[in-house]
Amino acid sequence: MSESTPSAGQRGPHAGGRQRVIAALATGTVVIEAGSRSGALTAARHARDLRRPVMAVPGPVTSDLSSGCHELIQRRQAVLVTCASDVINALETALAADS
Repeated sequence: MSESTPSAGQRGPHAGGRQRVIAALATGTVVIEAGSRSGALTAARHARDLRRPVMAVPGPVTSDLSSGCHELIQRRQAVLVTCASDVINALETALAADS
C-alpha cells in the first residue's frame, strides 16, 4: 500500500508513504517491539498527527529492538497494551472522547 506508483520505490522522498496511508486508514496504531529507527514509529507519528490512538507492546528493556516502544510509552506518546482487551479499551476510550 503506498501513495506512489510501484516504480517509485520506498526510498528518499517516498519513504514513509506506506506508514502514512496505514495510519490514515486505521482506527488506531499498535507498535510492537519497535527499535529506535523502526518504520513503525513513523506510522505512530502519523497516527498521532491524525489524532488516532497509539498503543505499544514493548519487549525487554534490555533489547535495542524494543527501544522505540519504550520511548513512545515514556514520552506518553503511546499507551502500554499487553493484550487484545487493552487495545479494545484504548480504542473505545478514544472513540468516546471524539463523540
